[in-house]
Amino acid sequence: MKLRAGYQSRDEQPDQRLWKNLGYGGKTASHETWRYWPQAGTGPWIIAAPLEAAEYLQEGLSLFYRDELIYEAKEGEGQWDVTWQALAHFYGGLARKLARDVPMSTRTWMDNLDDILREATAAVDPSYFTLDIAGGEAVFRERVYCYELYHQMRQLWPPKHECRFLLSGEVDKSGHMLLQELGADGTKPDLLVHRPGYMEDNFAIIEVKHSIALEGVRKDLKTLDLFMRKVEYKRAIYLIYGRLATEKAAAKIATEAKELTITTPIEVWLQPECGKPATLFSKLAGPHDVAGA
Repeated sequence: MKLRAGYQSRDEQPDQRLWKNLGYGGKTASHETWRYWPQAGTGPWIIAAPLEAAEYLQEGLSLFYRDELIYEAKEGEGQWDVTWQALAHFYGGLARKLARDVPMSTRTWMDNLDDILREATAAVDPSYFTLDIAGGEAVFRERVYCYELYHQMRQLWPPKHECRFLLSGEVDKSGHMLLQELGADGTKPDLLVHRPGYMEDNFAIIEVKHSIALEGVRKDLKTLDLFMRKVEYKRAIYLIYGRLATEKAAAKIATEAKELTITTPIEVWLQPECGKPATLFSKLAGPHDVAGA
């Protein structure tokens, strides 16, 4: 293929291998890393910073940021020398200016969601942990607990400019065309952490069960498994609360998962006491469960 003047085949340069070895990629690579791709044919090139924090345009041996020329190749320099200048410009000062407006990465969210879940479960008031009944003993009501858990998590949720994910409660998936094809329509998960309209940003599904009603475990496990396997959610969390949320309850869940031949890494969180945070007890990983993960 004949290239226009000022352009080179990136495949002919060792910098191409270095770019990939550093975990960077092309247009379809993860948005959490550096990417580059041609607008058409062999250029000009778009160079995108992680999380789409900044976008550069490389026209031949010239580099632009927001239509301003920021670098022009010196004598003897080639196309890749100019490309690397985008990273130098970004980390040389621009990143610090933009940091406040850049959403958290998925990796950061893995830890951040754990903190939110721990703090929110600890904040659930006793009146929502158990429901007083006139003339009778207090009872567990999953819906009451879930509504309060959702409220407490929303109180801790980062602002929109920091977090692209939305916390949703009891999302009815009936009639969802894409989920119909995946066999996941008709489900109504307790909580979802996602970006509506963007399947690639399906992050976490959370199902809640009180410890004295574990009869419905299989249905919940199937939903959690389905959303990880077919709907591409990154995490599946099974939160068990109540005085019987113990190792014995976790063992029952693990047994049910094995009988269902579930191999997705479903996290089992336990909260046996009101006022104390739920903790990750184990992670169901098919035949070999990881306890205390």
